[in-house]
Amino acid sequence: MAISGFTKKFAVRGYQGEKFSLPLPSHKIIPQPPFKLDTTATKTTMSSENIEKYVKYNEKHGVLICNPHGYGLVPGDGIGRHFQMYHQSISVENQKEIAHYATTLPLTDPEDVIPPDPDEGPIEGLQLEKNGFICIHDDCDGYVSAKENTMIQHCRNVHGRQSNDEIMWRKQAVQTFFSGIIFIYHLTFRKISQLLSSNFTS
Repeated sequence: MAISGFTKKFAVRGYQGEKFSLPLPSHKIIPQPPFKLDTTATKTTMSSENIEKYVKYNEKHGVLICNPHGYGLVPGDGIGRHFQMYHQSISVENQKEIAHYATTLPLTDPEDVIPPDPDEGPIEGLQLEKNGFICIHDDCDGYVSAKENTMIQHCRNVHGRQSNDEIMWRKQAVQTFFSGIIFIYHLTFRKISQLLSSNFTS
């Protein structure tokens, strides 16, 4: 089976638990409901500098990124729950302030986040998985995965690959906006940006 000379493609949907991005025609902005534990908040009293220690807003894609985790936070009450569950060292009052700050931002639903152009390089604040994988089968639109086992399953189920057949994938740097939901990747054989301490090529 021939393998294409893959250079640049968009990511496509994967299996349950790893759903990948598609180029979407519109950028849907959803209104943010108030965080339930902070219904009386009317303004943010934490300084912007303090808030940005914990979260970073990517205006272009409408995503609020958790700095410690390196992925986007799902809009709505999930932002408050995230800090309650995973950042208990942050005071409850500061958690409420961060959740309230999120309600002031135009955040994009995960299903509607538009994948960045690979030429842009990695998204600042998102964790970069250097050892991800991308399918290079001729009939594939560029399926990507952070795990090789998932890629093997994709090639078997979609392309009919048998265990003794040649490999249909290669390593590729990937990122995710939302943990386990959307992966994006970068062009092969190019320097990806000064966000990394060293350049990466596939």
